[in-house]
Amino acid sequence: MPQHRILRRGSGGADVAALQDQLRARGRDPGPSDGIFGRRTAAAVRAFQAARGLHADGIVGPQTRAELTVEAPPERRRVPKTQTPLSPVGLAAILAWGHEAVFGEQPTKARLAVAWAHVAGENGRGAEVYNNNFGNIAGFKWPGSVYVITVPERDLDTDKWAPKEMLFRAHARPETGAHDYWAVMERSYDEALPLFDAGKPFDAALKLGELTWFTETPEQYARRMTLLYRAFPG
Repeated sequence: MPQHRILRRGSGGADVAALQDQLRARGRDPGPSDGIFGRRTAAAVRAFQAARGLHADGIVGPQTRAELTVEAPPERRRVPKTQTPLSPVGLAAILAWGHEAVFGEQPTKARLAVAWAHVAGENGRGAEVYNNNFGNIAGFKWPGSVYVITVPERDLDTDKWAPKEMLFRAHARPETGAHDYWAVMERSYDEALPLFDAGKPFDAALKLGELTWFTETPEQYARRMTLLYRAFPG
């Protein structure tokens, strides 16, 4: 990759394809190595920058390029379950930051309010965030660090209860966790986003349940999200 060239959205060529290969090797998803610096590649760059503590602007200059050179692929390992709480206002702020990092723009007030209600319901309005995991995103196929919660589960065949380990994604920084939340929403739960935009927390919750975000009673989850939506601090 030429050392003097700054890469950004709209750039193209072999050096962009090489960048895409580097990002993929480091656990990011820039899309195919087609040499086109589009939205997906920009989102992967911002995710990488956030994880490395850089300014997540999606522009590959000398500092980002240097970090790409030394970054190793993520290693799956278990880390302790650690409290990383935020205030309700702080939770709204980091979710807004994560949205801009993934989508390249600030969320509308309605989208942010529904997202806040969603995460606030999962994480006690920010007081019950662990390892910067917003929304309690499971980590069974996650290549990076995970933390473990052991919960009782009923075996339907034997009708006996036994402990089961549940894995959740762990992030070192709140920025990385917020980016991950929106990246997961964009990739796997995008059908719910129009309901976020419409400011319909009840319907959004039902759609999230349909898409298997949670396993509890959908109506109960939806009612909680609706109440929290009304309490949005923004």
